[in-house]
Amino acid sequence: MDTKGSGAHREGEETGNSNAGAMTVAREYRRGNWTLPETMLLIEAKKRVHEERHPADLGLARWRWVEDYCWRAGCRRSQNQCNDRWDNLMRDYKKVRAYEHAGAGGEAPRPSYWEMARAERKARYLPSNLLREIYEAMGEIVERRMGFSGPGGPFLGAPPPPPMGSTGLVGVPMQASPLAQVQPRPLDQEETRGSSESSPERKRLRLSLDGQPGSSTPASAAGHNDRHQEPQGDDREISSDDAEEHEELSGAIGQCAAILSGALESREAAEERRHREVMAVEERRSVARQARREAGEQCMAGLAAAVGQLAGSMLALAAKHEEGPAAPK
Repeated sequence: MDTKGSGAHREGEETGNSNAGAMTVAREYRRGNWTLPETMLLIEAKKRVHEERHPADLGLARWRWVEDYCWRAGCRRSQNQCNDRWDNLMRDYKKVRAYEHAGAGGEAPRPSYWEMARAERKARYLPSNLLREIYEAMGEIVERRMGFSGPGGPFLGAPPPPPMGSTGLVGVPMQASPLAQVQPRPLDQEETRGSSESSPERKRLRLSLDGQPGSSTPASAAGHNDRHQEPQGDDREISSDDAEEHEELSGAIGQCAAILSGALESREAAEERRHREVMAVEERRSVARQARREAGEQCMAGLAAAVGQLAGSMLALAAKHEEGPAAPK
């Protein structure tokens, strides 16, 4: 009976997956920028994934479930679009959170991200358009994920007390050190792990590790603990790397803009010079035509005067011939 029931259940799942695949092929996805309702719906879908423990071990199945959830709610986005949007949101959230924690723990007061203008945010290499409601929703998801991490989760409180009998101060309660109070909460490892789950290398490595027969729960828990006990300076290193990349990118863009501006200026100068040359040639042609016209007019006037003088001389000669020779005195 159990075999038949499991077979029927497997057939039902295969039928549902084939139907979902057919629906996915027939869908027409929306392009363009994400709106605020679509972004909040994506965050809600990710929250459901982590709360209800939907297929999160397989990245493709997880994002397909997110796409179906968003599609049912009216957000016509593909799983690739959802994945890219989530990666961008997580990157912006990490930058803003690192800046806020650094400003809260630093000695020199700095303005809050929400009080800065768009230009000032760009000058500090921060996201220019991250809304506060999106930031708070992302923070809630990260906090929930940190809470779900269990015994192998990251450090959230004071350091654990020393073992019994190691020192004479057994009854004295331990307090958090000033360094632990100043440092921001170590959310970066969990966020980095969550944002890089969809990479093909991480998927193949995880599947190969899960498929090994010798892997056990304590070993995975120990690896989980080791992964969460990494140094807490990753966020600062990532921020510095991002800042250097932004500087290099801005320098390259500036060089390209300067080259393009020089090319446009030289092109405009060449066109202006050619226009002046053409106008000079036309002016010389006009002067030559005017001189040729004037010369022709003078020639015709001289010819007409010569013809008139010749006609007068001929008339005078004819009149003199008709009168005959004069009589002798």
